[in-house]
Amino acid sequence: TKRQPKQQRKTYATGKLSFDDMEHMLYTIFDDTTNGIEGCGARELTETTLGMAKIVKILRQQSKRRGEDSSRVILRRLLLSEDMKSNRELLKFLAGTSMKIIHQFDARRLSNLAY
Repeated sequence: TKRQPKQQRKTYATGKLSFDDMEHMLYTIFDDTTNGIEGCGARELTETTLGMAKIVKILRQQSKRRGEDSSRVILRRLLLSEDMKSNRELLKFLAGTSMKIIHQFDARRLSNLAY
């Protein structure tokens, strides 16, 4: 799920980030997370997966609203498909990473990950 980083642009005089700047920052965070996740243990992997699941839940509940902020639009592009279903490639990636260290999970973390 590696993306080409976009060139960072300057912020507006008001100090607010432009849509492109926000997109660059969120894609960078997402890429850094997915690139580093294979080195994580059971706890970190579970927390990352649960965090993404919570974001997806919120995005689905709020669906597409008028006047929506740019961070929600960008996160929806990253984590959901056009029909508001979870990003299958991301789920496959997380499942594959989990399978490599499944022997390290205790019952609670395994239950949380399955959730």
